[in-house]
Amino acid sequence: MKQIQQNMKDPEYVEHNQSRIWIEESCALGDLVFAGLDMPWQEFYQKAQSLLQQFSGCAISVNAELLEQTDWRNYQPPASAEPAAAETKKRRSFFSRFSKAPEEARAVEPQPEPKQPGRSIRQALEHPEQALYYQLARLYQEIQTALGDYPAMHILLERYCTQAASDVYHQMLKRLGFHNLTPEEQGLVAENGFGRILQQEIQLCYALEQSSECVERYLTCWPQPDATMVNYADMDDRELSAAAYTSLTLLAGQLKQLASFQPSLASLVEYTLAAADSDPEKPADYRYGDALITNHRAAVEGNRLYEKLHMRMLGRLSMPKEDPKARKHPDIASRSYLVADCLTSVVMAEFVQMCAQHQTVRPCQRCGKLFVPFSGTAKYCSRTAPNQGKCTCKKAASDEAAEQSQRENPALKLYTKIGNRLNTGLSRVEGLTAERRSKVMKCWRAEVKPLVQQFSAEGEDFDAAAFEQLLTDHFDDVWNRKKTEWAKKKRGKQTD
Repeated sequence: MKQIQQNMKDPEYVEHNQSRIWIEESCALGDLVFAGLDMPWQEFYQKAQSLLQQFSGCAISVNAELLEQTDWRNYQPPASAEPAAAETKKRRSFFSRFSKAPEEARAVEPQPEPKQPGRSIRQALEHPEQALYYQLARLYQEIQTALGDYPAMHILLERYCTQAASDVYHQMLKRLGFHNLTPEEQGLVAENGFGRILQQEIQLCYALEQSSECVERYLTCWPQPDATMVNYADMDDRELSAAAYTSLTLLAGQLKQLASFQPSLASLVEYTLAAADSDPEKPADYRYGDALITNHRAAVEGNRLYEKLHMRMLGRLSMPKEDPKARKHPDIASRSYLVADCLTSVVMAEFVQMCAQHQTVRPCQRCGKLFVPFSGTAKYCSRTAPNQGKCTCKKAASDEAAEQSQRENPALKLYTKIGNRLNTGLSRVEGLTAERRSKVMKCWRAEVKPLVQQFSAEGEDFDAAAFEQLLTDHFDDVWNRKKTEWAKKKRGKQTD
């Protein structure tokens, strides 16, 4: 326990491990579900699949099961191993100290060389349409831009894409490591020559791990190249392309699962959360239970995903940035977290949580997409994408209603015009702070509110000149009162 507490004081340890425990950012409940419903996952998957087919020659396989599949105890080195090893030293790879050995000396089963001709990173970036890592980063940024209204999915996808490929190669390194062999077995493979084959496989895997970390950093800094890509600009980019191919394969798998689950999720939400909004007598969790009992197709598919989640518990110590005295006896829920292998399982977990909290959803009357209403009269969502990112649907509807009201109400239109003019005049008064200007306008609006209502009811008999004069007179009165009040306060301070 003392060692754990000591580790938690180390900022580097916390930064490396905390992201695997929970998301520090707080996101609204329903963010993941709505992203699963609204995003064009099928379109993104087709783009990823097209890139995989176009750059299929970039793949470089690593035999992570080399120790399990090979009779390394009775290994006989091939006659061409020595010349091949000499030729290997001449090659310059992305990381030159992790040069990839020729296929005939590297693996028991020969693998085809990549179809892509050797070229430097600099040359590849000069023709980005031919660079897989450039195309991958562009696709990733396109998806993240589309997720602007869904921060929770934005964060999860970023964490996944910037860790998945490097973690795959890291797990391969664990399986290939010499630590899996006893000292006697290590001596045996060194004697019969298999140790060199294993070492070459480890070197290749390590080079791909380093390359994948470079690609994953490039995803977030695109279109600017990563610092490693700049430093190794004249090196061969085959390992970098192979790592990008692995990252793209993993991303395509997630996109395919999200696209496949999208119709079922829509059916499930309509059956539970949306129905509960129109008929509050039966909450969403009861409806979800009925769907499971009746073997509703979408509920059965979603439940399979939910069962793939694994529960983990935190230890009895406070996490960083949390006051140790804040919760002396934390409850289980506050110290538990879920682990999933796919984003669809996390989406399903949030759907179950929404049902458990008796949430409801309804369509936005502006964009038609579902949202969680916080009142019975809520009609509009908080998305900005339907409005070209300028404002939310709620704000756009409010502005349209105000504009419509002004068109139909000449008194309100004149009141708004005069208010803007007076506020502009106050902003030019020397020495008047923004806080005092705001107080003057607030006091004026409160006093003239009955006048606005009175003249709005006059209809065709509305007298614009008289109304404008009254508004101006009230403002002069408020302004003089405020100046007198401020002068008294100033004299009182000087007397003290």
